[in-house]
Amino acid sequence: DVSGDMSLQANVGVRDVHDAAVDVEGSFAMATETYAAKMAFDSLMLNHYVVLEDTAVFSGEVSVQGEGLDFFSPHTVLQAVACLSDSHFGKIDLNNIQADVALRGRKLLANVLCDNSQLQAQLKLDTELQKHLIDGSLDIDVPLVDIQSMGFSEERMQASSQGAVMFSYDWDEHFSVDSHIDVLSLQVRKDSVRAENID
Repeated sequence: DVSGDMSLQANVGVRDVHDAAVDVEGSFAMATETYAAKMAFDSLMLNHYVVLEDTAVFSGEVSVQGEGLDFFSPHTVLQAVACLSDSHFGKIDLNNIQADVALRGRKLLANVLCDNSQLQAQLKLDTELQKHLIDGSLDIDVPLVDIQSMGFSEERMQASSQGAVMFSYDWDEHFSVDSHIDVLSLQVRKDSVRAENID
C-alpha cells in the first residue's frame, strides 16, 4: 500500500508445500526515511530451494527499525534484533542464537550470544564508521566449541578462547588487524593444550 504522504506499508505471508512459513510486515516513510520491519520464519528448509550438501533448517525472527539510509551519516539511527531457534545446518546446532545491532552517530555496536550444546560464545563489536575509515574492536569470549559434535572431527575435540581483535580499514588499500588472545584451550581425545597471552 502507498499512502498520500508517500508512506509504504506491506504485509506478506508465505506458506510452501513443505509446511514452512514466512511472515513479513514492514513500513517505510519516504519523507523522513523512517522504516520498520519484522520477519518471522518457521521450519524453513533451504534445501527445497538451493542445492546444499547438508540439511539446512531455520526458525526464528528478525526485526529492524531506523531512520536514515546513509549509514555514514551522524544522524542515521538503526536498531535490529535477530534470533534463531529450532535451527541447524547439517550437524551444526544453531539453536538459541541472538544478535543485537545498534547504529547511532556513526557508532556501530553489535552483540552476538550463542548458547547451545555445541557452542557457547559472546561476541561484542564496537566500530566507528566514517566515509574514509572504519575502525573498531571485537571482544571474543568462547567458553565452548564442540568441534566433534559439529562433524568436523571424528575424535573428541573441544576448544575455548578469550581475547580481542582491533582492526582498521581505509576503504581503499590499508587494512590492519591486531589481536590478543588471553587464553586458548584445546582438548583432543584425552590430551589438552593451553596457551596464554598470544599477540
